[in-house]
Amino acid sequence: MKPKPGEVWLLVTAAMHMPRAMAIARKLDWPMTPWPSDYLTAPSGGGDLLSVTGNLSYIDYVVHEWVGLLAYKLSGKAA
Repeated sequence: MKPKPGEVWLLVTAAMHMPRAMAIARKLDWPMTPWPSDYLTAPSGGGDLLSVTGNLSYIDYVVHEWVGLLAYKLSGKAA
């Protein structure tokens, strides 16, 4: 695909993946408009935000994405 000047491209992906996806688009000099979906929010009913055991899956997910973004930047795959 080769974007033409003046075209508007939407990048649709999960909100958690958007920083890495946009960094790749910038590296390719491909102008994109982010259109995030699938936001992660706290479970209904509240809960203890400081509970490490209750939030381990979220912590793992976030660390995975940020390590991936760092790896992409260090390897030159992302801006």
